[in-house]
Amino acid sequence: MVVVSDDTESEAADRAGLNLPSAQDELISSVAAANPHTVVVVDAGAPVAMPWLHSVASVLYAWYPGESNGTALASVLFGQTDPSGHLPVTFPQSLDQVPASTPQQFPGVNGQVDYSEGIDVGYRHYDAAGETPLFPFGFGLSYTHFAFSHLRITPGSVQNASSNPGTTACKCNGQSTHEVTVSATVTNTGKVAGADVAQLYLGDPRVAGEPPRQLKAFARVHLAPGESKTVQFTLNGHDLSYWDDAANGWVVPDGRFGVFVGDSSAPSDLPLQSDFSVVRTVGARYVTVSARPTIDAGSTTTVSAKLVNDGDFALQQAQFTLNVPSGWTASRPGPVTIAPGHTVTENFRVTVPADAKTGTKTLTADVTSRGGPALVQGSTTTIVPFASMKAAYNNAGISDDSNEAAANYDDVGDSFSAQKLAAGTPDALTPGGSVTIDQTTFTWPDVPAGTPDNVVTGGQTVDLSGHGTDLGFLGSSQNGTASGNVTVNYTDGSSQSFNLNMADWFANAPAVGDQIAATTSNWNFQGNSIGAHPVSVYFASVPLKPGKAVQSVTLPILNLAGGTTAMHIFAMAVGNGTPTMGAPFPSLAAAYDNAGISDNSNPAAADFDGTGESFSAQALAAGTPTALTAGGPATIGGVTFNWPAPVGAPDNVIADGQIIDMSGSGDELGFLGAAGFGAATGSGTVTYTDGTTQPYSISMADWFNNAPVSGDQIATTTSSWNFSGSGQTPHMVSVYFASVALQPGKTVASVTLPAVGSGVASGINAMHIFSIGIGHGTPTGGG
Repeated sequence: MVVVSDDTESEAADRAGLNLPSAQDELISSVAAANPHTVVVVDAGAPVAMPWLHSVASVLYAWYPGESNGTALASVLFGQTDPSGHLPVTFPQSLDQVPASTPQQFPGVNGQVDYSEGIDVGYRHYDAAGETPLFPFGFGLSYTHFAFSHLRITPGSVQNASSNPGTTACKCNGQSTHEVTVSATVTNTGKVAGADVAQLYLGDPRVAGEPPRQLKAFARVHLAPGESKTVQFTLNGHDLSYWDDAANGWVVPDGRFGVFVGDSSAPSDLPLQSDFSVVRTVGARYVTVSARPTIDAGSTTTVSAKLVNDGDFALQQAQFTLNVPSGWTASRPGPVTIAPGHTVTENFRVTVPADAKTGTKTLTADVTSRGGPALVQGSTTTIVPFASMKAAYNNAGISDDSNEAAANYDDVGDSFSAQKLAAGTPDALTPGGSVTIDQTTFTWPDVPAGTPDNVVTGGQTVDLSGHGTDLGFLGSSQNGTASGNVTVNYTDGSSQSFNLNMADWFANAPAVGDQIAATTSNWNFQGNSIGAHPVSVYFASVPLKPGKAVQSVTLPILNLAGGTTAMHIFAMAVGNGTPTMGAPFPSLAAAYDNAGISDNSNPAAADFDGTGESFSAQALAAGTPTALTAGGPATIGGVTFNWPAPVGAPDNVIADGQIIDMSGSGDELGFLGAAGFGAATGSGTVTYTDGTTQPYSISMADWFNNAPVSGDQIATTTSSWNFSGSGQTPHMVSVYFASVALQPGKTVASVTLPAVGSGVASGINAMHIFSIGIGHGTPTGGG
């Protein structure tokens, strides 16, 4: 009796389990009970569980064989072809036995997957854990039998003088060097011709921290009855290596290597076992290069190269050479001998020409021995910054009213008017003029109208010096709010990064963390069908570390102009004001930046989605399943929230990376919120009082859809919304609850909200957070 079973799978989804679908396991068990000579043929693309295995005569795993399945299957079943395949994966006995067997490992909790198996992947996990799988990796039966004999290893003692953790690019790592040869004899002890796959596994010395055995080579051998053949395997330096994080490369360790030869990864299928030893080795010999994050053009600095010789061979007359960009110069120290187990650091005096090109530069140190080729190589990068904002200008965004075509702020011909900026409010911006905003004083670009006057940010690093409490920017964006990371580089070599927002110049409304510096009465436009329109420049600032001196600033990386969102920076300065971004808000209420709830008597007082619609305060108070009343408590999923008190005033936060101070301990961190124009998903951070952090991910469903998405649930649904336009009709809307797990025994210090968007407008996806709370319930799963 032959039973053919199959499994269904696709690239678009994971299988829910290992069992065959549609009661096939029950069918096979029933057939086997009636006929113990049953042969099961499985057509599947991955391992399956076989609870009936010991009830059937044999199993033929056909995988997905294609359109000639029938012909091939008949040839094997009737003995015309010897089935000599070997498994490319381990077949576990059940899901509980696989390396990723917990929810934290798969599919993940709170949007985070824990790859805790480390290097014990696949068959390595079963060996390391002492688990016996259903079928081991490399396993495969035949219509005949095979025996292994005459294991030979040459040499028995290895001196590795070449293979080292250097990069492949330097052609100096020697990892392809032949180190060991292993041979064995395979004999067909059966009565029919067949094929086996001889497999060589290597067990590293304990110091390497590797799995018990790892496949290093294999060879298929076809044998007639009684025939023997010798298979030979060559092991090179890479085969004997393990990854060393400190060396950032592959290292051959000293010690005994176990050799195992057979026809599967299971110890019982590896009858030939012996060993060889590495008695001397290059070991972890590597170079690290250190340089300042930024080096100014026209300056001289010190770059160091440290060589670690953590091996058994001395490096005779080691010559350090630092390779620098064309036009730069670097000193050259004399040769030095580096004994085994020793570390030597050489310093180079590097001079950068005054006309050095700006940008990221690579500095590479080569170490040779006795004048030979490079044996060790290491590198680092540094940045040559622009000497000033003016040197970095790459866009002309301001034109004179008499020559509008001289500038092109947005790549479609529009620009700021120099005359209108000089009359802008609340601050006038004139060429070379000073403007002070919240104790930060800027110099507006002192260049003629129609010439480059701003930087379209693309990761440029610009020199800037000073001490203060904040770093301020004057700028704006095009085609929507621009958001990106700005990095402050200090003179002591440290740095810090913040998110910087710049609102759209056309919107004349600030984004989260910025404010209007100047709004003009009109722009300069060439044939734009929009016609006359006011435009704005914005001010934003980020906090500086106390007591540190700024050396340079790396601007955000965004796309360039031309139909995409771009950030334009006209000026930046160090000041002593209160940062508009980066500093935590003392509470969620302090961060409110959107009015999303209105009284039925005044719908126009709120605008949740940017098109005039809002939640009704009265309908929320009567919502189901949980009523949400202004300033009242609401307990959902084990978390007690305080619903916002304002009506017709800011009552929620448009999540854009704001940091909210809060305190408490519990099982979960909960959010009440909703999204506009589609579900919103993003990742944030929980910071604990012990200084540790925890990433999280949450999703909020669209308020208009009244249906939760994965990771949230409906907190309340109202009978209708408030709308101010005549084109809308009554419609139910919802608030959602989502929560994420907190680390046990820790106290929350602050919560960083996801950076989803900084404003609301028609068609703009935004996540709104009304309340946050800490409680003791079951997390919804978060994202």
